[in-house]
Amino acid sequence: MMYFDEHGYLYPHDMIELTLSDFESFFVENLADFAHRKDLFERYVSFVDELKTSFPISFFQFYDRDQPQQNFRDCRRNERH
Repeated sequence: MMYFDEHGYLYPHDMIELTLSDFESFFVENLADFAHRKDLFERYVSFVDELKTSFPISFFQFYDRDQPQQNFRDCRRNERH
């Protein structure tokens, strides 16, 4: 289960690990505009697959509110700090 604060950000304000299935359930399957969301989700999965192929590094994805915004970080940079 995911929780959001009064500003629409995931709570707690820390890393929250989700499976792709959990992500799909929350942001796609349980919404009124399912067909549109399903199309976006399938495109998102294709994008991530292409990203993994093009840039073989580990990365995190960060989301907020009901419209995910992606920010990618090279995890190797985090290891240095």
